[in-house]
Amino acid sequence: MFLRDVLSMPWPIRLPTGLPVGDVNVYLLETPDGAILVDAGPRTEAALAALEEGLAQRGLSLRDVKQLWLTHAHVDHIGLAGEVAALSGARVFGSEEVRAWLSDWEGMWRARKSATAAFCRLSGAPRGTDGIIASTFDRLASIGCGLEGVSAIDEGDAVDGWNVVRVDGHAMGHLAFLGEHAVITGDFLLQRISSNAIVEPPEGPGEAWPSMLSIQIASLSRALGWQGRTGFGGHGPTMSDIPHAAGRHIAGAERRQVAFLKDLAQPMTLWQATRSRFPDAVGERAFLAMSETAGHLFRLRDRHLVRMDETSGTWTFQAVARVT
Repeated sequence: MFLRDVLSMPWPIRLPTGLPVGDVNVYLLETPDGAILVDAGPRTEAALAALEEGLAQRGLSLRDVKQLWLTHAHVDHIGLAGEVAALSGARVFGSEEVRAWLSDWEGMWRARKSATAAFCRLSGAPRGTDGIIASTFDRLASIGCGLEGVSAIDEGDAVDGWNVVRVDGHAMGHLAFLGEHAVITGDFLLQRISSNAIVEPPEGPGEAWPSMLSIQIASLSRALGWQGRTGFGGHGPTMSDIPHAAGRHIAGAERRQVAFLKDLAQPMTLWQATRSRFPDAVGERAFLAMSETAGHLFRLRDRHLVRMDETSGTWTFQAVARVT
């Protein structure tokens, strides 16, 4: 149930990230009780300057920001959260996962680097791949910082008239904000590109690595019912037809799933499957390609279409039936 209407649709403020993803969209909501920002961008001087300039175009400053809502725990969306909160005094809202990252910024990055090193070994990636990825993670960590006092919100909550919807997949703890005429989708649904379902470690010892792609597809399926609303994504242009955009991304994932399954007529490591589909993905880009591959292979495992074995500390995958 919607608590009350806001005065306007989200106002986009584009911030530079200095990352391959390009600019990130931060959204301004103007309400009778003050300004709300959705996401904060990376912690760089250029991003802060662009944010202040974007607010000034609406006759506002950071002092006018009363709330900050965070969609997910990626640094191009939460890196500047601590500085925005310090300069504005705004109350910050995010998922429990966002709160965990911000409350232990350095510890969470250490844990993620350790899990990623294990993932690289199990994937059969060349020696040194985990070190390249760790260096990338260190650079990402440097454009963010910790923040205490985040108020945790989740599915079923409402903030200032917007319903909170959990849409995991691109990241765990990813939230979208559903209004009467608009949805702020973060990165789970974008107009031009299919969001990478970035690999996440198992929740506990002995548990299987989850297929983030399966989780992402389930979230996209929810968006098939969001007719008549404008979508405001974390990157790129707005979406006039959310169900169409979601359906297109689901169909694309299903086509790629078939291609991966055909590749696995012969046993392959996850790294070999990655190189088969993404031969140019090397260095820093390898992790995103491996994440995409893992999402598909783990989904095929869960659908019992491939057999996944572990021999000498390396996964191998093979289709259980011939694919034509």
